[in-house]
Amino acid sequence: MLQSSSESGGAAFELEETAKATQLPFDFLDDAHREILERAITRVLSTEIAEATYAQIVDGLPLSTVASESSHGVPYHGHPIWRAHQELCPGVLEKTREFGRGFRPETALTFDATNDGIVDWAPPVLDEFYWARHPDGALPTLFHHPWYVNHDQYPHGVADMVGYWAEGRIFGGVVLFDRRASESEDVYWHPDRQNVTYRIFKLLPEQKQALLHFLISENPPAPAPFPILGDKNNRIRVDPEESLATTGIYRDIWERKDRAPGAPDARLRDVYIEHGLDYVSYADFMASSNRAMERMDKDLYGEDWESDGSWSST
Repeated sequence: MLQSSSESGGAAFELEETAKATQLPFDFLDDAHREILERAITRVLSTEIAEATYAQIVDGLPLSTVASESSHGVPYHGHPIWRAHQELCPGVLEKTREFGRGFRPETALTFDATNDGIVDWAPPVLDEFYWARHPDGALPTLFHHPWYVNHDQYPHGVADMVGYWAEGRIFGGVVLFDRRASESEDVYWHPDRQNVTYRIFKLLPEQKQALLHFLISENPPAPAPFPILGDKNNRIRVDPEESLATTGIYRDIWERKDRAPGAPDARLRDVYIEHGLDYVSYADFMASSNRAMERMDKDLYGEDWESDGSWSST
């Protein structure tokens, strides 16, 4: 059932309030766990990829080369970022390093989404393709992972959207977990990079172990094991088009809204390419396509529509 704008706005507000209420302060941790967390954060910030990522946030815009690496969130081709931000502004890298040296987990880097240095660009009014992809207009920042843009229900608004982008850049994907069983220790990545699948994939045991070893061991290996980019060996995949309630793969319940009925679904346009990026087998491709068809049928005929073309008796 479709929600009215007031209903959807109310739902977003409730999720945002829930998010704020369930986030524990850093001081809530005992000394042992706080020490482990501090070590992990410090290790991440010491890496070159983290330094480069946060330098762009300090600068206010992603580099054009980095923006072009997004698989589905590349800025509009007429956007001035392609000519205006090909390198960091003078002094930004040292400012970022200074911040890293003095970083404390209980502090936060404030992000001002209203001042990104791009003031002379407006969405193209007559470009139907642009408005099909962005019916609500341009996002408040270019720092975004295309699947994590629901800032109206995030506890810290646009700053959280920037955080998802940074997380994806540093680690190779937004970090998700299997919430279907409380004892599960499976970790999933949701990437946004060229030449990497757009689908959520499960980390291999050796990938997870290398990550944990770097983050918490007394003597971490060099170099850092991230970004971890999925390949054909990461065979357990999840369709991001499916709802969080359906897949059970997410970190926080507010991170992604369910897709609106009739929203574009890439699975309906895909063709199977052997050794392609997104599907590990023809059976995987067909299962994904069937889920897309079932979703489309339910959008058209309602939730009681069955995949065999009949109506549910419930």
